[in-house]
Amino acid sequence: MTAPAATERIEVARQLAASPPGAAEVFWDITGWYRIWDRISEVEVRYDDGVHQEFAMEVERDGRLEQVRTLRFRDSREDIAFFSPDPPPGMSVHLGQWRFAETADGRGCRATAARQYALIRTPEESDAAYAARSAAYRERFEARLGKILDCFADHFEKASTP
Repeated sequence: MTAPAATERIEVARQLAASPPGAAEVFWDITGWYRIWDRISEVEVRYDDGVHQEFAMEVERDGRLEQVRTLRFRDSREDIAFFSPDPPPGMSVHLGQWRFAETADGRGCRATAARQYALIRTPEESDAAYAARSAAYRERFEARLGKILDCFADHFEKASTP
């Protein structure tokens, strides 16, 4: 899946106490996310055949609720690609992947949240103002992805502890 050339790219990764297919299965179950990451208040799965999935969810971001519609595809047993035909507010493009790779020691997996996005630029916004806003947004977006992955790491750690 490719995005227009003017997109920003970010990646955030964490170690999870789960096999790549096991982690991918939990990430695929979008209706179970609210038990792991508390920013989701509502999810409606519109289609899911195990390889393709469409859902809409209400999620809290920066103190406000947003409606997000996403189409996801399993690239393999371990990878999930997605795009948002209706990107989050302030974005013109939003797509990415959840990738899961076995660790060298075989004691879990490395989960990577990869994203491509483009912010909407207002006509009156100077280059410097846009660059500053883009840098601040990137920092918040990376932190948010890190928090999501940390919540999943905690979930898997609790599940693996007897």
